Amino acid sequence: MSDQLSEHLGSATLRTAYGSVRGDLYVLRIELIAEVGQDLGIETVTFISPDWRAPNYLGYTGVLDRVRFAVDPEVNRFFFGCNV
Repeated sequence: MSDQLSEHLGSATLRTAYGSVRGDLYVLRIELIAEVGQDLGIETVTFISPDWRAPNYLGYTGVLDRVRFAVDPEVNRFFFGCNV
């Protein structure tokens, strides 16, 4: 994965419900692939740690707050578009 990472921003410690975890921060471009319409790319800061044991997640601040989105859990669909 290191070939997809760009700028290294330094190291950080996250305090989570699973305990404190040390890792590195990188700028990473995330692509949301559309079934209909245009794909959406977002550059964001990503935390990477070999010690991370929790599931992956997208943070609201810095990622999802930059996208208009909706979730339909009955049909397992995620809808998104550009934040206007």
